Amino acid sequence: MDVLSPQIPRTQAPVPARVPARERIAGLWRLLRPQQWVKSLFVVPIGVLGVTEWSLGTAAGVGWALALFVVASSAVYVVNDILDREADRAHPVKRSRPIASGRVSIRAAALLAAGLLLVAAALLAARTVQDAWPAGTYLVINAAYTLGLKRVAVVDIAVVASGFALRYVQGAIAAEGEVSVLLALTIFAACLMFAAGKRRHEIGVAGSAHRPALAGYSIPFLDQLIGLAVVTTLLAYALHVQAAFSPGVPGTLLLVSVPLVVAILVRYLQLILVRQQGGDPSKDIAADRVTIFLGGLTGVLLVLGTVLP
Repeated sequence: MDVLSPQIPRTQAPVPARVPARERIAGLWRLLRPQQWVKSLFVVPIGVLGVTEWSLGTAAGVGWALALFVVASSAVYVVNDILDREADRAHPVKRSRPIASGRVSIRAAALLAAGLLLVAAALLAARTVQDAWPAGTYLVINAAYTLGLKRVAVVDIAVVASGFALRYVQGAIAAEGEVSVLLALTIFAACLMFAAGKRRHEIGVAGSAHRPALAGYSIPFLDQLIGLAVVTTLLAYALHVQAAFSPGVPGTLLLVSVPLVVAILVRYLQLILVRQQGGDPSKDIAADRVTIFLGGLTGVLLVLGTVLP
């Protein structure tokens, strides 16, 4: 893994004569990436699967973890958009982002990021270090990502994937449930697959100039990495099911979820390798009815197999 820094063509930022207040507000809202909040809404609540005794504290804990990761992830997005504005202008899609397009000033974006970080700090301060270390770790590694790790091939997508595993762990701790290392590994490996698929799509669409780390990748290498992530996801999930298995209906439901996970992984491979998708995993999955059906059914089986006596 090498730190690679090819020269990125610099283009003059568009400077609109006047940006209407409504457009500025809409641009600030876009900087928060609200469409990405669904990631936390799906991953953080997985932590309740390890809860044995339910209470109001369980719901409050999950709500706190959700709010914290929504705010923290938005702050990370804003800071990255500020620092990546020149590279974004060289990308056919990202150049329309609020800062890169000139619709939101750097000063306004910086104030927004500072406000989000203050809110995140307040939420972190509401819990002890033992209860909030996953979210704190998320902020630390993303700061390192912003300052340089995003330029290191493989490390960049590993950081992205670890953020989702940390979401799950934080949800489990906040809900006072048991953390499954195998389930955390499943989430990490699956998200590594998504991130590698995104890098594959980026190389195919815009080459490697707009993102320094892309120079450390190639399509064949990413295909191998995606295959490794798929196998790891399946093995980790199967081992998680084995560890949680018990005779009866719950155990049977968990076992049935395993081939469904296989089907989900195969479907995603089809989307990125055959249909050449993967540029926005969240959008691609949300638009694919097969994946939604399989994922929803798997989630129901996993919940029932965990909570039923």
